[in-house]
Amino acid sequence: MPRDVLFVPGLPASDLWIRKPGGRREKIFVRQTRRIGELIWKAVDPRLLGPDNLDDEDPVEAGDPVDRTRILIVDLKHARSLYDILRKQCGLTRGQIHKVGWDWRRPCGDERARKLLTSKIEQAPMGSVLIAHSTGGLLTRSVLAADPALCERLSAVISFGVPWVGTLKSMGVLLQREGLTAADKADARKVIAHSWAAIDLLPRVDAGLTFRGNGGAYDLFGSVDWLPERPLWLRRAVRSRLTHSLETLGVPDKVWRLPVDLHNVVGFGEPTTVSARIEGDAVTFNVGPHGEALGFDEVRQGDGTIPFSSAGSVAPASSSDRQVTNRPIPIGAYRGMGKKRHASLWANPGAVKTLLSVVGGREPEPLIELALDTSAYSPGTPIRIRYSLQEPGGDPMGGQIRILTPASRGGQGSRSTDPRGFGTMIFDRSDFAVSTVGTSRMRRVRAELTCSAGRTDVFALVPA
Repeated sequence: MPRDVLFVPGLPASDLWIRKPGGRREKIFVRQTRRIGELIWKAVDPRLLGPDNLDDEDPVEAGDPVDRTRILIVDLKHARSLYDILRKQCGLTRGQIHKVGWDWRRPCGDERARKLLTSKIEQAPMGSVLIAHSTGGLLTRSVLAADPALCERLSAVISFGVPWVGTLKSMGVLLQREGLTAADKADARKVIAHSWAAIDLLPRVDAGLTFRGNGGAYDLFGSVDWLPERPLWLRRAVRSRLTHSLETLGVPDKVWRLPVDLHNVVGFGEPTTVSARIEGDAVTFNVGPHGEALGFDEVRQGDGTIPFSSAGSVAPASSSDRQVTNRPIPIGAYRGMGKKRHASLWANPGAVKTLLSVVGGREPEPLIELALDTSAYSPGTPIRIRYSLQEPGGDPMGGQIRILTPASRGGQGSRSTDPRGFGTMIFDRSDFAVSTVGTSRMRRVRAELTCSAGRTDVFALVPA
């Protein structure tokens, strides 16, 4: 029998509303026109900025998780893509999916969000599964840690790409190195600088993500000198939020102390901002390169947004009898399916298996996954193939990868997978056979992953 689900999204993935006189509500995030579906983010609207004083009257209310948006003719399914899996594959009805939107302008441990999530858990049937995505995992941890008795009502927590010890995404937006969804860089910085939860995401000094020019650790919470002096409001807004984050969240770690089982789904292999080096007023971001042959360095990879070093390898508390299962999910192109990164991590085949067993009640399956790095479609690059091999309980399995379409008749034989049970193998393009498709010469990339529990393969035609 499928279990009910509570879904807590990340940042900024909840609709926001303003209560108007007469009981009417106005939606201020996310707004769309009906012309061609152009996404409108009114980032300059001061109502979309988090209050400087959390005790001040705040008319903004959280709505449901962002369901879907359209940019031009592209339909972006956000929470809808998860709901589709829960309904069509896990067998849930609409009434079994309990949506927990929250005001991401306010802190992860905000009293409003705590009351809302607590109420939702108490109203949901006993034995429900809580699914947390990204920053929603930090909110979930804060709420359950404040009232561990709530865990008795849950059968499990599934986390997707949660930055347990922080991420550099907010820092990049604050320094205008990148934007955020449809907002331009200046508007995105204004929104993120005033979002208390976005500042909660900044990594503490112990996370190993920020460094000085000499290689020593850099404490982003020690000062705001790493921010530009102009505009004047920037340092002022961030400073107060840094202080609040330290006082309320302390120094987070990757130890699961809650009395409920955790299934931690983590993407790896996608180039991700994994460290920042600060020298004076100069900040250099390091985007993790692709993995090395017969394995990869977890510290330099992630799901495109969250580093593996922050999201992965969560451990149970030494005194806990609860199970923590870490599920490493290869990011790349699967047979018949395109790449699914941080925003839709749950759509990868290995993640779906977790949902089917924990939510859908099916017998747990081993993780036997193979994905092609999409850099293979760029001429002249090596062929990178990612894999994950785990027993149903999370223990790593050994296996072999071999090319099914070798360039020579003798082939290359098989290569053994990494003892950790996941990683990346690198092949030369010349290792794969050539075919002519129309007037183009293409490489037939087909590889097979086998182990004692089964097999899978991946296939693609890429430029020769």
